[in-house]
Amino acid sequence: MDLVKILIFMVIAAVSGIASLQDIKWRKVHNLVIFSGIFAVFLINLVLNRGFLIESLLSAFIYFMFYFIGKLIVKGKFGNADLYFGIFQGLCLPIKMLPLCVLLETVLAYFFILIFKKRMKDNPLPFIPFMATSLIICNFLQLVI
Repeated sequence: MDLVKILIFMVIAAVSGIASLQDIKWRKVHNLVIFSGIFAVFLINLVLNRGFLIESLLSAFIYFMFYFIGKLIVKGKFGNADLYFGIFQGLCLPIKMLPLCVLLETVLAYFFILIFKKRMKDNPLPFIPFMATSLIICNFLQLVI
């Protein structure tokens, strides 16, 4: 495993952990957390991995648009932090991982709802923990495949 992959994984772990805890506890994620991750991954790609820079920017745009369209469809149940985390996912993962990433998020959220639906009632579902878990799994899969 090379230095770029290790650094990006460390950023993913830190941002995903902090953002997930904030989303679970306060149902709000500070933009500084996600923007710090976006900046760090962009900087890593700019300095150490220029060959992936254009693809990562295109991937970030596609992930953002996917979640933006999703936000329009579900009428505001996604917060802005979910959109920003989508940009972060796109910078960390190639475009080809989008279907798997979204499928994992959806499956994880669905099972969570099935298990905890009595406790949830009218509480909003924090979605970033599912996005973060999916990002970590997909990043790991792209490293070993």
